[in-house]
Amino acid sequence: MPLGNDVSGTEKKGPTEEVDDEFVCDSDELLPFYTYRDLYLRPIHKVRIQVDLPKLRQLGQSISNWEIRERLKKMLGKVELSDFKVQESTLEEVVFVATVNTGVNAKTAISLLNGITFRAIGFTEPLSVKAECAKPDFPTRIDWDAFFASNKNLDEKEPGERPDTVYISGLPFDWFKDPIEGSTENTFKHIFAEYGEVICVDIPQCDPIRKEMDQEISGIQLSSWLLGQDPFFEAYIQFREYVSFAQAMAFLGGKNLVQKNPNGEIREAKIRVDFDRTSHLSIRKITQRKLRRMCLEYERDKQEQKKMDESKRLEEMIREEKEKRDRDERERVMRALLRAERRQRMREKRDFEQLLRKKLKHRLTHKLEKIWKERQKGAKALLRHIAEIYREKQQLEKQRLEEQKALEAPIHELASAFVREQGLPMEEEIRQRILRKQELKMRTRITSRMITECAAETKRKGYKRSQMKVVFER
Repeated sequence: MPLGNDVSGTEKKGPTEEVDDEFVCDSDELLPFYTYRDLYLRPIHKVRIQVDLPKLRQLGQSISNWEIRERLKKMLGKVELSDFKVQESTLEEVVFVATVNTGVNAKTAISLLNGITFRAIGFTEPLSVKAECAKPDFPTRIDWDAFFASNKNLDEKEPGERPDTVYISGLPFDWFKDPIEGSTENTFKHIFAEYGEVICVDIPQCDPIRKEMDQEISGIQLSSWLLGQDPFFEAYIQFREYVSFAQAMAFLGGKNLVQKNPNGEIREAKIRVDFDRTSHLSIRKITQRKLRRMCLEYERDKQEQKKMDESKRLEEMIREEKEKRDRDERERVMRALLRAERRQRMREKRDFEQLLRKKLKHRLTHKLEKIWKERQKGAKALLRHIAEIYREKQQLEKQRLEEQKALEAPIHELASAFVREQGLPMEEEIRQRILRKQELKMRTRITSRMITECAAETKRKGYKRSQMKVVFER
């Protein structure tokens, strides 16, 4: 699979690999590696600086390695050293190792430091300095011969169990993305075919399933890759012949990978080159990876099938739930329609009953009106009959009164004439009684009027009506 599809283009530093964006080196030292991408190899120049410490020291005085290192930096002047660190420190000597960007600067540093002496606080004698080119930290033929000779369980006749595989780590993804050979593995085959026939190229980071394998068979040695996405990758290149392997190791040993941009900027990546110590491309490891891949694919297919079954079951549950909701909705609609139909029937029945009541009421009213009219006629006839009877009685009573008056008139006239002539008995007493009665009525009216007027007057002054009444009674 193409490498560019696996990672993003962001640059970040791993725990052991890094890319130097501001690197200055001598272009004449660059060796072509993959010119299609402007990739070259640059030799690593290291200087070993040994400072011999005198045995005689002043009591209570000491000097730190940091102070010695700063004194050496001042002696070098403009020559820049990187990775200036202590390799070994004893009571007799301190050994420093530093990296120089060019071979010229390495020679200059050696010429400036080798054989010089300087005095330091705490020592009675001067400190002597020795400088020389340091051996690169890179395995040699002696190292891999000793390794394969010490591992008795390896068969040198089998590929991958002998010195035939080059291991490279710290390769930046961005520098190899969009390969012209179709895949990054083919690109590395094309690059290393210059040293001999390449049997196999394996880049674990191009295989997403490698993360799920054990580290013994996955081939992933970059711990940062196991924790997450990393901008670097590693490659295993297996040759058919030992000579090709040795030539590739000799070409890659003690060098870093650099990229020249069109604007002249040079970027350096610190790669690590070693022979394969894990038999990664042996038949045994390849078979283990195939079996593990089959198991992982089977488990993945099983998980996918389980997910599909779960998805189908979920879809079935959703479908059943939807059907149930639809059924419930239909039942609800049917119940609503039945209730509406029942209400409609009841409404029609009520309207029909109201219509019947209106008709019955109209008929009954008509019948009652007819009966009332008939009774009214009968009552009028009865009233007329009663009126006639009453008129007849009135006429009879009138005739009787007239006859009685006609009889009584002579009696009154006789009585009036008798009174005028002889007078009434007890006339004076009757007159006195009538006058007294009229006087009492007049006093009562006057008393009531005075009580009313005085009540209004005394109400203003706070007297009660009962008190006034008592006063008037007195």
